[in-house]
Amino acid sequence: MALHVSQFLMPLATVLSFVLLLLSWKSHALRTQHFNALRTDREKYRQLFENAHDAILVISGGRFHDCNNALLALFHIPSREQLLQLDGLSISATLQRDGMPAWEGIATRFSLAQTDAVQRFEWLFRRWDGEVFPAEVTMSAMQLNDESVIHLVIRDITEQRQHHHFMRLATKVFESATEGILVTDEHARILHVNDAFTKITGYSADEVLGSTPRILSSGRQNKAFYTQLWQHLHTEGQWQGEIWNRRKNGEIYPEWLAVSRLPQSGEDNEYFVAVFSDISERKKTEESIYFHANHDALTNLPNRTLFRDRLEQALAFARRLEQKKVALLFIDLDRFKLINDTLGHDAGDVLLRQIALRLQQTVRESDTVARLGGDEFTILLPDVDNENVALHIAQKVLDRLQEPVRLAERDYFVSASIGISFYPDDGEDADTLMKHADTAMYQVKGNGRSGLATYTPDLSHLSSRRMEIENGLYEALQQNQFSLAYQPQLNLKTGHIRGAEVLLRWHHPQLGPISPAEFIPIAEDTGLIAPISNWVVQQVCAQASLWQNQGWNDFIVSINLSPRQFVLQDIPGMIASMADPCLALHLIEMEITETIAMDDSATATTTLQQLASMGVRLAIDDFGTGYSSLSQLKRVPVETLKIDRSFIQDIVVNPDDLAITSAIITMAHQLGMSVIAEGVETQLQLNLLTEMGVDIIQGYHYSKPLETATMQKWLDLQRAPLSHKQKVA
Repeated sequence: MALHVSQFLMPLATVLSFVLLLLSWKSHALRTQHFNALRTDREKYRQLFENAHDAILVISGGRFHDCNNALLALFHIPSREQLLQLDGLSISATLQRDGMPAWEGIATRFSLAQTDAVQRFEWLFRRWDGEVFPAEVTMSAMQLNDESVIHLVIRDITEQRQHHHFMRLATKVFESATEGILVTDEHARILHVNDAFTKITGYSADEVLGSTPRILSSGRQNKAFYTQLWQHLHTEGQWQGEIWNRRKNGEIYPEWLAVSRLPQSGEDNEYFVAVFSDISERKKTEESIYFHANHDALTNLPNRTLFRDRLEQALAFARRLEQKKVALLFIDLDRFKLINDTLGHDAGDVLLRQIALRLQQTVRESDTVARLGGDEFTILLPDVDNENVALHIAQKVLDRLQEPVRLAERDYFVSASIGISFYPDDGEDADTLMKHADTAMYQVKGNGRSGLATYTPDLSHLSSRRMEIENGLYEALQQNQFSLAYQPQLNLKTGHIRGAEVLLRWHHPQLGPISPAEFIPIAEDTGLIAPISNWVVQQVCAQASLWQNQGWNDFIVSINLSPRQFVLQDIPGMIASMADPCLALHLIEMEITETIAMDDSATATTTLQQLASMGVRLAIDDFGTGYSSLSQLKRVPVETLKIDRSFIQDIVVNPDDLAITSAIITMAHQLGMSVIAEGVETQLQLNLLTEMGVDIIQGYHYSKPLETATMQKWLDLQRAPLSHKQKVA
């Protein structure tokens, strides 16, 4: 039995040994497998650690323990070994954004980490090369092999901060922009507006969000305009231009609008941004600049530039219609220079503004009144059926301008000379028509002013002659072409010669003798009247001194004083400087016009009083043809009235002229003045004037004007008293 058990146990031991050996091998295999699995997991997690996109730093015992490649790259550190030599202060900016020192911040953060709290904060780091950058840090504490370590995940937020900064800046720009901005979706629904939008349109954001820009429509742009705008916007991606919109209060205003289409990449949606600015003030400025560039500053009438443009348009229109005429009126005021010089430029400006208003009130709405400069005006009649229409309007203008003008609390009379030219009869272009209208106007001036005339080809010759005379006046002064003539005056009371009126003569080398009635107005217009008058006064003073030395101690020499000369020159000073000291100035008589005599301005009054105090005699020439104020007449130091020859000419046959002459004589005598009748040519005229009590006569019946040498001979024959019947051959 024992043998049997022994025999049985031995195989069992062998089996058990095998089983144990098998179990031991299996256990070793399992341990090996587990170890390999752990190593694999470790390598896997190490790879995850190394290849993580975020930078990871592990700190143990207050020192850097480990890091991944991303951290080395983030800090530009060449190797892990070099990193492990650093500490928190080495990779931190000295001061953080809140002004806290880095060492204090690190201590605070590490202290919080011990509480197992996960921290997320921003920190300023310093790279290996010294560059400072912001980062978002996630810090947490963990146990590793019974050791507490701190795990940091560091993410560079430089681009994020820049993006946030840009977004904040964009938002600030959007809100603070002076231009209105609105953003819409693809359906034109308004999504955003800025403050400037509200200021410009009057609509708040709440009132327009969800609406469309049609809420701003003024109605001035039609549907076709907006269709074209949207087509261009979808094709080109942007549109800009000037449009008119309406504010909340209903006011329509101009704006400059720029619209851009903003497609979103990867999205079906697109947005539209409209930027606009109110250009009301700019438009007003532009309109003001245009207005002032094309209108006269004084009268607000179109100036030469705008008038020329309208004339060209009228001519182009008339050419197309073929049957239409265009009329051009060239207007020049008579005696404006006298009023302007006498009363001053301010009064002259008032006069021009009143004239401009009258012209506008007289013409039709379709006509254009313009001021070319000075006292020159033009009227364009763009559509006249015949010449009579233009002549009728011209006459209305003439009549309107002859009405008195109130200046300095007095009425003044200013007439006009009007020249008219017609398209196509007198020219087919603007230059020719203006030239011919100007020529016709000067024809009126030459015929005594205050009238109208239409252009004829003969007037071109007259215009050329005027230009020759104007140019010749300059040469006449330099080459001593002027001479003087004297027309004797007879004192009917004494039968003796009273004196003579000085008359200016000009013999042009080519044109021959030129009448003073022709060249004196031109001299006044050009300003040459002043040097010419100086020459006359100088010659007369010298001649008067000579006759005084010959014993003619009561021979009065009368000089015509131009209104223009009276204003421009110091007459008393001129006479004082030119007269011989021995000359008795009571032998000099200055003949002034009614306009000068009636001027009660301080300058005119002072000049007349200075002349009178010097002993110079004063006479009013051509009395009765102008405007006279009896109250003013009695205040001026005038000794003599000269009745205009127009009254004397028909005194025998015209009862009105006879009555006017008689009234003038009576009035003058009542005021203590003597009366000269000029233009006496017949014995009948002389008889009537003698009966009415005229003091002095002058005219062909007594003597024609005599050259200086002839006058000297004539005086030599007059040593004995003369009767009024004696005449000089």
